Amino acid sequence: MNKSKDLLKPSRRRFIASTVLALTGMTTLSRSSFASSFFKPDSAPNSKFNGVQIGVIVPYSFRSMPGTAQDLLKYCVSIGINAVEMQNTPIESFAGAPTAPAGLFGPPPPGGGKRQLTPEQQTALDNYTKALKEWRLSVSMDKFKALRKLYQEAGVTMYGFKLPLTQAMSDAEYDYAFNAAKAVGANQLTMELPTEAELTKNR
Repeated sequence: MNKSKDLLKPSRRRFIASTVLALTGMTTLSRSSFASSFFKPDSAPNSKFNGVQIGVIVPYSFRSMPGTAQDLLKYCVSIGINAVEMQNTPIESFAGAPTAPAGLFGPPPPGGGKRQLTPEQQTALDNYTKALKEWRLSVSMDKFKALRKLYQEAGVTMYGFKLPLTQAMSDAEYDYAFNAAKAVGANQLTMELPTEAELTKNR
């Protein structure tokens, strides 16, 4: 008997069944009742195998599905994931950040490069960037801590906070990034590697 295969069978069945449940839709629960109504003490998510912690980056891993912080938590619990690296958008949306204008963000054009914005779109982007910066420099960490508690009560840890950092950011913005990461319980800030064009621009 192959013990390693036998150990994998329950996890595989659980993953398939739980994923189908997540994809076919689940009852929407209020924030206050989420952890107590959905999370069961005898079914705590656990994606640590033989001492190796497995996690996912969200919302990217569920990018074809609704991506609020509450939605992402439901998906993780349903498939047994207990550790996540979370991109800034759902965290900041939960905390009340300004909403980005529709159509400004999306995949790059075929062949790569930057998306070309109309003058009106560029103005909207500039206004949004300014509003987001002002929000970050004034927001309380209370909502970030509340999100951390929500995840912890469901058995999920946010180990990483992914936020684009640039040399153009002020020290106060960097302070915000570290404070927000700490508030949600992350022990690391993550970001994409800069492109060659960005490196050349900053030399």
